[in-house]
Amino acid sequence: MKIKVREIAFKVLLLFAAFLLLIFIPTMVIPEVRAAEAGVKWDRWNIAPFASSKEEACAKVLIESIDGFNMPPPVKEHFKAALGATCKGGTEVWLTPHQRLEQMWSGGPKPHVMNNVTVGELPVLKSPDGRSYRKGAVAEAAKAFSWTFAHEGKVYVLYLPFVCFNVSWVATASPEQPVVPAVLKPLGACPDVYTLKVNVWERKAFNLPGVERTAAKEELEEKFVGASHVSRMHGGQFRKAYAAGEIARSATTRVFRVSFIMTPEVRGEAPAVTEEHVLGDVPITGLHELQFSRAQLETWDAIRVVSINDDVVSPPRYHQTGLHELRFFNRLPGTTLGEWDSNPVPDCIMNEHWIE
Repeated sequence: MKIKVREIAFKVLLLFAAFLLLIFIPTMVIPEVRAAEAGVKWDRWNIAPFASSKEEACAKVLIESIDGFNMPPPVKEHFKAALGATCKGGTEVWLTPHQRLEQMWSGGPKPHVMNNVTVGELPVLKSPDGRSYRKGAVAEAAKAFSWTFAHEGKVYVLYLPFVCFNVSWVATASPEQPVVPAVLKPLGACPDVYTLKVNVWERKAFNLPGVERTAAKEELEEKFVGASHVSRMHGGQFRKAYAAGEIARSATTRVFRVSFIMTPEVRGEAPAVTEEHVLGDVPITGLHELQFSRAQLETWDAIRVVSINDDVVSPPRYHQTGLHELRFFNRLPGTTLGEWDSNPVPDCIMNEHWIE
């Protein structure tokens, strides 16, 4: 009888212990779930790198890693096709403290995707020559390659950081309400402000007389100055055809990277870019006006516009950069303000032309 009582008491204790576990286990798990939902701070750089080099990241893991992101399928396919196996066409940018990323790959023994990632603030306390900085005044920034693509009202940016090579991405403001740097907004009136109108035409424009032949010549050009360019040679033809109802501007939103550059080509030398200041990525549907102060134009050799979406036929890819790009020159021998001289004050307006 005593044995049965002991057995019953033991079973009661087991049932009570199981009941306590059912009560406490959920409360133990919930904080971990909440912590994951709250996001991850990326502040331990090079602890768990996703790859050991850019070459490894591009050739072995980058393309496959895109499939692990929660991006729309068309966005994934675009980035995989655009980057290829060598990460072609990326633009160097900085990932700054407190910048938010949708997702980021982490490496180590068990590679995984982290959600809602914030770039950490890593304080810099001293200058390279030993001078002390006030605490919180200076922080590190991580350089990265970036690629951009517009899709269904959002602009997607893919990053490949130089440190860790942790592939990551973010979706930015919609093209209807783009976040455009102040330098691209109206600054005043002519002759203090100059306007470069970026026209993007439908594919039909490529079939107008002479356009395709000029494009074929442009594809073989080594330089921009004095070369055959559809934009320069057929701009008037496009505007007349548009006025006559023969062609229309593109209805598709595309993202263009606008920057100022320095290049020895303005002195008749090589078309290399020796310095570049990126102004921003600008979503354009058909037509967009970029405005610059005269002081800016007098400071920089040229304005560079690059197609980020990579889905245009004109201009063709420039073989030295692999990019669809146009350069508008602010300086040229024998001119006051480069190409702007051909359309003098009080107009201050010029055009460049793209074909989808």
